Amino acid sequence: MKRKESKNYFNGLEIEKPFNCKKKYKIVTLENGLEVLLISDNEAIQSSAALNICIGSAYDPENIPGLAHFCEHLLFMGTKKYPEESEYNQFLSQNGGYSNAYTTFKETNFFFEINNNSLEACLDRFSQFFISPLFDESCTEREILSVNSEHMNNIQTDSWRISQIERNYSNPNHPYHKFYTGNFETLNIPDIRDRVIEFYNKYYSSNLMKLVILGNESIETLFKWAKLYFSKIKNKNLTLEKFNDPPLTQEYLMKEICIKPIMDMSLLILIFPVPNTDEFYKEKPFHYFTHLIGHEGKGSIISFLKSKDLAYSLETGITNIIDEYANFKIEISLTEKGLSNYEEVIEIVFQYIEMLKNEGVQEWIYNELETMSKCSFLYEDKDHNDCLVASLSSVMQINYPRHQILSGPYIIKNFDPSLIEDLLNHFTCENFRYILVNQDLELDNVLVDKWYGTEYSIKNIPSDILKNFKNLKTNKKLHLPEKNKFIPEKINIKYEIPNKNSNSIPELIKNNDILRIFYKKDDQFNNPKTNITISFISPQIDVTPLNHLMTIIYVGLLEESLSEMAYYASLAGIYYNLTNGLTLSISGYNNHMLFYLEKFFSTMISLKFSDKEFYNLKDQLKVAYQNAKYSNSTQHAHSYLSYLLSDNTYLTEDLLKEIDDITPEHIMNFYPHIFSHLFIEGFIHGSLSKSESKVIISTIEKIFNPKALSLSKRTQNRCIKLPEGKNYIYKRLHSDSDNPNSAVQYYIEISERTTVDKRAMISLIVNLLDEPCFNYLRTQEQLGYIVTSGRWNMSVTSGIYILVQSERNCFEIESYIEKFLYEFRDIIANMNESEFKHNIKLTLEMFQDKHKTLEDEHSWIWNLISSGFYEFNIRRFYIINT
Repeated sequence: MKRKESKNYFNGLEIEKPFNCKKKYKIVTLENGLEVLLISDNEAIQSSAALNICIGSAYDPENIPGLAHFCEHLLFMGTKKYPEESEYNQFLSQNGGYSNAYTTFKETNFFFEINNNSLEACLDRFSQFFISPLFDESCTEREILSVNSEHMNNIQTDSWRISQIERNYSNPNHPYHKFYTGNFETLNIPDIRDRVIEFYNKYYSSNLMKLVILGNESIETLFKWAKLYFSKIKNKNLTLEKFNDPPLTQEYLMKEICIKPIMDMSLLILIFPVPNTDEFYKEKPFHYFTHLIGHEGKGSIISFLKSKDLAYSLETGITNIIDEYANFKIEISLTEKGLSNYEEVIEIVFQYIEMLKNEGVQEWIYNELETMSKCSFLYEDKDHNDCLVASLSSVMQINYPRHQILSGPYIIKNFDPSLIEDLLNHFTCENFRYILVNQDLELDNVLVDKWYGTEYSIKNIPSDILKNFKNLKTNKKLHLPEKNKFIPEKINIKYEIPNKNSNSIPELIKNNDILRIFYKKDDQFNNPKTNITISFISPQIDVTPLNHLMTIIYVGLLEESLSEMAYYASLAGIYYNLTNGLTLSISGYNNHMLFYLEKFFSTMISLKFSDKEFYNLKDQLKVAYQNAKYSNSTQHAHSYLSYLLSDNTYLTEDLLKEIDDITPEHIMNFYPHIFSHLFIEGFIHGSLSKSESKVIISTIEKIFNPKALSLSKRTQNRCIKLPEGKNYIYKRLHSDSDNPNSAVQYYIEISERTTVDKRAMISLIVNLLDEPCFNYLRTQEQLGYIVTSGRWNMSVTSGIYILVQSERNCFEIESYIEKFLYEFRDIIANMNESEFKHNIKLTLEMFQDKHKTLEDEHSWIWNLISSGFYEFNIRRFYIINT
């Protein structure tokens, strides 16, 4: 592949923006070489910033894995200007904000969000991370434990374990082979503080950083702050060395790697080393391959594998490692038959690749991708501000022309078949290896991973098997997809000035003993899309564990029946989600929406499926329920609390008792009863007109035509109200004896949800609780990596919770939580009036926060509908009662 010549990417052109985007953008470079993207948004309720440095775990010293990650942790722990280790987090908490950071192989990203009037002060504090961090000795020791807790949280997770084996068996002259996160063993060395300071001083240079600042001030003001606070970061004029050796040289290819996982699973992962194509950002040639190899329509790999009962699902993706190197992966979830015949599965993949070569590159396929990429950029709901600045600061490390810094990652254009053909030549059996994952694999010459304890083996793919992958017969069942009829030929936008007085109150446009449908025209976002949520309410759905399980199986079979249509629709920007409680959510462009809904509803009431489809789904569910025992401790704690307090909530062990006896006949007899007597509640929200929405309502009535469900039989969400003054402890042993973590979820019920003043008070308490809880239990006491607190809403009650996962025992965790609660009571008691009023103000600002996207507003209103309270003015009531 011919590389492009380097260009000057600062061309002075205006930055390309999505439709209706009112933000103002400007890119500047400070005198120290730090490139800054300034975003002025006068509608922003909160401001944010992110700084990305293109230094990650790749640059860890060979003998100190995890040093880059450890450095990220320590930068939060005090600076010369603000030496108090919790000062930054306290400031954020007191001003309605939060922060986070992450370290990957090739970069480290720091970001925060905060109330608008505190942005400048927060930028001052944030900038000091990169000017004068303290790396205090006491913090250093504690943060080693924090990094280790993070590692222990991942240690029983198969995705982390498989990824490490991939890296273990790679070129030792390339940093890809390293252990990234670090743990107590790698970081607990005598001179660790000196080594992290040395790492920071060596690599943290302004010319390797990208900064994004978003606020509601003018571009001029944001530039002034960027210059004032970030120009002091040292520019060491670093040029990073290129890693010239590829991660996967020939000696690491044509290999079979077998891995024994924690969970019961059967995975086949094919890996092809390919060139990084970031420089071909316009053409995006790999989108062509991910689209076709990952396609789910007739003629695709997964469609054919399913027809032969060899696989359940297939996913593809490309991972840019660093510099010019990337991996293209095909991950296939195998059936039992597929595991026994995995070589046939690989042959089918290569048959499909051969078909692509024979068919040649198709411009019409590329044109479909181009059309939807433009729609995605112009009309998709965008990230919230914190996610936006973090992602943009990372994108800035790629050499997009700066006027395309927003559009570059999205839009596909400049059809170049030769580029795609060149890449296709990398998909050969000489340039791949595969990983097989299953608990029952017989391993030859067992190896044990040092970091996660995973058992695995490696061997050459036998030459006769490789010959089969080369000498392929044409498979006529594998072919290119059909043209996508869901792709909109034209998007109609009726521009309307956003209604500043919008009160988020929907209109009830249908209300009888069968249907209750609310409608709200989008008057904020001018988005050519509609969100529809419909809840099918029937006592049949979850009255017993058996009914609940049969509903789950029905939903799974329905999804399989709709999979081809739903896949084509998703490629065209129409998506659905159907919960196990039969709440259907559909969102997307209005074009073809009614056609999609008619097909969906018709299939719901006339579902047909084969015995093979039924038993495959049943097997998958059974494995998933058995694997639930390997969930982390916090997931178990959440499940148990819901189970103890909520009506019609079941544990996986309840479902496992029922699953073996269910037959296809049970489902065929069961699901019509759901729709025979029914109450349907829904919300239509977006750019569809009221008259178009009424057509949807008529379609629902015509297709389902149920008998009315009496008011007494409409499913009511019920929960247990805890007796005042009583304490309860529910204890369970972790079902995975090898999991080192315990968890305590400490729940305090405060009031019924109908009491608005108490609900407002809970919101205030949650805001007050957040920072001191995290600081005491995680930062000071180092209980564990996961420490969270917040509001816990049941159907009619509400309270607060503290959740801690730790390697310590539960009684010790509980004692620390209770010590903190006494300390928290003193914090409240000693708070002066101005501090208290300030926290009330922060809570009020949260209630006044505008919805950022159509999806946000839809979710907010639907939650008010589905709760049964219909309190569309609840924000105003909160403000009055806070």
